[in-house]
Amino acid sequence: MKNHDNWNQYFPKINWSILEIPDNKMAKVRNMIKDELGRKVVKIFKIMKRNPRIFRIELDDDRVLRFEILDLKLLGRIKLQEFVFLHHDGTPKIVFYKTIGSKIFKFGEWICGKLVAEVLDEKIVNIKIGEMLAKLNNVKDPKTGLFITNGEIINAYFNNRVST
Repeated sequence: MKNHDNWNQYFPKINWSILEIPDNKMAKVRNMIKDELGRKVVKIFKIMKRNPRIFRIELDDDRVLRFEILDLKLLGRIKLQEFVFLHHDGTPKIVFYKTIGSKIFKFGEWICGKLVAEVLDEKIVNIKIGEMLAKLNNVKDPKTGLFITNGEIINAYFNNRVST
């Protein structure tokens, strides 16, 4: 989860930006990280895009987390991501999450790399995405006997990542 590269260098090209959150803001989030991980938050950045609900959190041990505030109705998506993580090594790990009222505070692994939008025109990227979708389509839930479908992958996998 360490990531000190130029993680936001492509943002201006896709009309995204970042906003650094001051140290005196988001105390609840900072306290959750201290309680759960025993770490101090060094910096928090809000990723400004069409739906700005994603934050990058840098910790004092150089780890980087992805933080989102989700509606409680999306708990199933979190459970799906946890299940897929067990069966596919390219899925970001959910470090922990907390339910507070009708919201879920989700802390996950920050994925290092490039945004899909940066490399979508490259043939090898499309081949790799196809291979990943094929592998994920073969993941079977032992409780229900159902397989993961493309719709679940697009919604629960790609929309939960800042970069690939």
